[in-house]
Amino acid sequence: MSKPENPNGDNATWFSTASLSDDFAKSSWKFLLPLVGLAVVHAGGLSIVLSQHFVIPETSSRLYLFFFGLFLTWWVIFDARVRRIGVPYDFGYLVLCTWPISVPYYIIRTRGWKGGLFVAGLVGLWVSPMIFAAFAAALYFKHF
Repeated sequence: MSKPENPNGDNATWFSTASLSDDFAKSSWKFLLPLVGLAVVHAGGLSIVLSQHFVIPETSSRLYLFFFGLFLTWWVIFDARVRRIGVPYDFGYLVLCTWPISVPYYIIRTRGWKGGLFVAGLVGLWVSPMIFAAFAAALYFKHF
């Protein structure tokens, strides 16, 4: 990739804001990795608990729901900055308190109808630990 010319004529590094915005938009997806990691850890924990014939503690489900919303809120705030969407000062708090409604609205509003697929993927990511743990427990009970 060639280095863009500086309009001021000096030797300082200069970046165009258009290419910088495109690079950041592509990298905003990496902020969803903690969400995937949370789902994997929760699925593993649920599988272990179910395979040992224990009852799933209600607090673990509440913690998963809280951290899922927290990580989604973190991503929405970062994505809004990358896309240069003007948001109010309390936007993060509003998204955190109403994330089951506000996150799908934000995604569909910023990405159009293709955002619906992304919302479906997030719902699948939210439900997948429970489904995975149920299958893992069923396989474990079948063998023992």
